[in-house]
Amino acid sequence: MKKLIIYVVALAVIVGGAVGVSNIGNTKLQTAEENAQNIVLDIGVSADFSIDFSDYAVLSQEATDVIIAKVSKIDGAINYNPVKKIYTHTFTIGDMEVLSVEKGNIEANTTVPFMKLGGTIAIEEYEKTLDPMQKEKLVSLAKYNEKEATKDSASKISKSTFVREKMENDIDIEEDKKYLMFLKYSRDYDRYSIIGFEYGLREFVIKTNQIKDNITGKFENSENIFRAFK
Repeated sequence: MKKLIIYVVALAVIVGGAVGVSNIGNTKLQTAEENAQNIVLDIGVSADFSIDFSDYAVLSQEATDVIIAKVSKIDGAINYNPVKKIYTHTFTIGDMEVLSVEKGNIEANTTVPFMKLGGTIAIEEYEKTLDPMQKEKLVSLAKYNEKEATKDSASKISKSTFVREKMENDIDIEEDKKYLMFLKYSRDYDRYSIIGFEYGLREFVIKTNQIKDNITGKFENSENIFRAFK
């Protein structure tokens, strides 16, 4: 599998507008089952930011809400903003159970919808987000994979294949896991958007009060993190 790198420059993750999630419109939501069937392209996205997300005092200021939550359900992925009526980067969406609230007005012991930048979506939907030059790169990569594919390979490009888009160094969000999350409410989707990439989503072990360092992969005491933004 070959990786196609698309470079973008951004200042911050910005979400806004107003619409209920039931009104996503012509967005094609890709289910987890579909996503698992035939992923052939990994799209790495690199971005430069004016905000230092590794500084938790800064990240907390950017977030409207900071919570510990359990991911109860992942519905799939979308890449269309129904308010602005434009195609966007891919977002994973689902629901989370709020276990405790460190900042903001979200109520504990409730279930709220989330969205996270990155996810897996059908290739024909992904193509709608690309400019002509990026489409040419995608076609070239598709031809490469067709040439390298065998009869038993699932890597051939077709309308049933999927693209996995992910920010560099970011992590995948997983069902049934508990996380410390830094959030900003999105009126466009009526969901809470997880900000800060690998810094804004940290796996949390409540029994031991430990939090996962997504850079090293090791668990550490969470006190230093909470002290940084309180």
